[in-house]
Amino acid sequence: LEEQHNHDFDEPARELFVWSVLMGFKDLSMLFWEEGKEATAAALTAQMFLKNMIDMTDDADLKEELRDLASHFETLSLGMLSQCHAADEQKTALMLVRETPNFGDYLIESLVE
Repeated sequence: LEEQHNHDFDEPARELFVWSVLMGFKDLSMLFWEEGKEATAAALTAQMFLKNMIDMTDDADLKEELRDLASHFETLSLGMLSQCHAADEQKTALMLVRETPNFGDYLIESLVE
């Protein structure tokens, strides 16, 4: 009997977002970021991945590309947090200590450097 493998993903946009970030595809990562859930956590997670990847390469050109993409996601996350804070400080405080089930159950505040 042939063994069947189930390759369903609960959140395909998240999976494709992470893949596109790891591959350094800015346009694709932005597309899947916009389609996904937990935009702030996604942007902060992408930034964290990219900063770790910078430390793992000796290629100067690749480091620069990764820095640019990390900076882009940092700007996105800071912009979203600033808008939330301006609209409602209490809800923003609650958002920072809420677990992010789509991104490893981390607290958003733990992803902010």
